[in-house]
Amino acid sequence: MIVRIILVISLILMLTGCAASTDPHQGGLFGGIRGLSTGEYDRRIQERQAHLAHLRQVQRELHQQTASLEAEKKRLSKELEGERKRLASLDRDVARLEKKINSLKRREKVSASKLKDLKARVAALKKEMRSLNTDIDALEGSGLGDTDIDLKRKQLEAQRKALEKEYKTLLDLTLQLGQ
Repeated sequence: MIVRIILVISLILMLTGCAASTDPHQGGLFGGIRGLSTGEYDRRIQERQAHLAHLRQVQRELHQQTASLEAEKKRLSKELEGERKRLASLDRDVARLEKKINSLKRREKVSASKLKDLKARVAALKKEMRSLNTDIDALEGSGLGDTDIDLKRKQLEAQRKALEKEYKTLLDLTLQLGQ
């Protein structure tokens, strides 16, 4: 009976020694016995636990990176929103400036038109004044002392003074519009 037990044990040991794989999925019963007796199963469990620990560490790092990226995303979103508000403000400022420029252009056209009219009026007044001066000079040169001529001369001098006054007023307006 002891011989039989020794024979069975030796047969089991031989068969377990012939098993090529210690993987429980491939080794079958004898592979399992060999894996348990050699400590191969414990080593595989430790390797897998170490791998699992490594994967968990990587997962924690990835979670930290995700949280960091989310915080950065929020910060950049706020920054972007601020830039959009500043851009909208600049757009409003540009629109106001364009309106002001258009208004100034319209005023400039009106002012240029008024200035042109005033210059034409000044030129006409200068011509009229020269004509009056010529008439006055002609009257003074006659030396007749006639009352009709004196009256005409006084009227012409009054007209000249009125024209000079209007000329000065127009000149002042021209200067103001030119500014």
